[in-house]
Amino acid sequence: MTKICSDHTKLSFDYVPDVLPCRENQLKELEMLFYPTTVSRVSQNVHLYGPVGTGKTVTARRFCINFKTQCQNSKIPFEYIHINCRQKMNEHNVTHSIISYFKHDFPDRGFSVQEMIQILAQILNAHKMHLLVVLDEVDVLLRKKADIIYNLTRINEEGVSEGRISVILISQTNVISLLDTASLSTFKRSNIIRFEKYTGDELYLILHARALDCLVPGTYSPDLLRFIAEVASATGDARHAIELLENAVIRAEARGAHEILLEDVRDARSRECEIDMELLNNLDRQKKIVLLAVAHALKNRVEATTGEIERNYEMLCELYNEKKKGHTQFWKYVHELANLGLIHTRSVHTKGTTTLVSLRDFSSKQISEILEKMLQ
Repeated sequence: MTKICSDHTKLSFDYVPDVLPCRENQLKELEMLFYPTTVSRVSQNVHLYGPVGTGKTVTARRFCINFKTQCQNSKIPFEYIHINCRQKMNEHNVTHSIISYFKHDFPDRGFSVQEMIQILAQILNAHKMHLLVVLDEVDVLLRKKADIIYNLTRINEEGVSEGRISVILISQTNVISLLDTASLSTFKRSNIIRFEKYTGDELYLILHARALDCLVPGTYSPDLLRFIAEVASATGDARHAIELLENAVIRAEARGAHEILLEDVRDARSRECEIDMELLNNLDRQKKIVLLAVAHALKNRVEATTGEIERNYEMLCELYNEKKKGHTQFWKYVHELANLGLIHTRSVHTKGTTTLVSLRDFSSKQISEILEKMLQ
C-alpha cells in the first residue's frame, strides 16, 4: 500500500492544529476575554455557539492549550478539562469526571453532586489552581434543568480564596435562555462568541492547511481540495470536508496510487448519497445518454463544458443507435438532469456565457457502469 498521508491522526476529528484558518478572530476574542485571568486571576465565563462543524470545539481546545502555556509562563497553576455532555448525560457524571481528573480512583457512587462540588473546591484551594471547564454540547444538560452552571460558578463566591474556576459553554444554539435565574446571576451573559457556517473559500483554506500538515507533496491538487470544499459548502461543515478528504486518501492508498483522484472523492461521497436507482430507471433513453456523456467527460475532472458533453452525447447516440437531438433539446435535457439533482451546473462569464457541469454525489465510473447496462 502506497503512502499518501504521513499521519492519519491529523485527519481525525480529535486533532488540534497549531493554526486554525478562518477562526483567528474567535481565538483572539477568547484570548481577550481571558486576559484578566492572567493578570489578577479572576474567573471568566464564555459561551460559544454555532452550527455543527463550524470550529467551536477545536477553537476551544486550541485556546486551552495556548492558555495553559501562557499560565505556566506566568507561574499560574492552571488546568483545563473538556467534557462532552452528550456522552456524560447528567450532572452527576459531569461533576464526577471533573473530580476524577484530579483523583483517578474517585468512586463512581456514594457522593452527591453537592458533596463533589465541595471536594472540587477543596482541591482547587489546596493547589491554588485556576480550573477551566469546557462543557461541550451543554444544551443536553441544560434541557434537563441541571444546575451544573450554578454549582460550578458559585465556587468562586464561597470563600475559595486561592482556587478559581472558569467555564466555557459550547452548543449549536444560544443556550442563555435555558439558564435559570440563579445560573444567570453567576454567568456573564455578554460573553458570547458566535461561529458562522464556513464558506466554500474558507473550507478550501482549512483543507489546504490540513493537506500541508499531513499529505505527501505531489499527491493532491488544488482543484481536488476546491472540489471537496464545494461539496461541503452546502452545509458549511468543516468536519464533513475533512472526512471526505480522509476517505479519499484511504481509497487512493488502498488502490496503490501515488495521487488522490477526483474519482476517489466522488467514490467517498457516493457512500453518503446512495444512487436513486428508480430515478435512473425512470429517465428516458435520451436523458440516460446525456448523463452518460457527462460521466465520460468527468472521469478525472471537476467540471466540463456543455460543449464537451454535447460532443460526447453525439458519439454515444451513434454508439447506441439513437437519433441525436438538436442543441436546444440537448440543453433542456441538461437542465432537467440538474433539476433532478443528478448533475450540478454553474455559469461562468468570460467573452460569453459558458455552462460548466459537475458530478458531486457519485463517481463517474459508478454512474457509467449503471447507465451502460441500462442502455444495452
